Amino acid sequence: MIVENCNSCGIIQNMQAQRIYSNPIRHYYGDIVRILFVAGAVLIVLGLPVMTKIIGIPAIIPVVMVAILIITAGITNPAQRFSLQINVAISVIYFIVFGYTGWTLYEMQAGGFASFMNQLNAILFLFASYFSVKSLRGSIVPEK
Repeated sequence: MIVENCNSCGIIQNMQAQRIYSNPIRHYYGDIVRILFVAGAVLIVLGLPVMTKIIGIPAIIPVVMVAILIITAGITNPAQRFSLQINVAISVIYFIVFGYTGWTLYEMQAGGFASFMNQLNAILFLFASYFSVKSLRGSIVPEK
């Protein structure tokens, strides 16, 4: 209960507001996922000229992938379970894409920078998948 006309009650109201707006999920790792998404987007941009040439894909595809990552990172928050579900989907899809592309480049003996960047992104999105799933699980499973 909050008392309205009390000078010292501002502290109590602040404490209650912090409790309401603090992280509602015990196992929330969205901040880590956000950092991994932005790092992955940076790596995609850095590898853009090489990857589009080696794989032969239009440059718009990696640019759209970067935009999806940045938008997803921007909307990530513990209050909306839907954003956590999107994080899981994006991180798993990107892990599969970069893991497979890295392996394909290795098999083609394209190696070097392109293969390294794809493997690095696969590892980033592997961790993003793990932390995304933990966050989603934390929002679904009730606390004891």
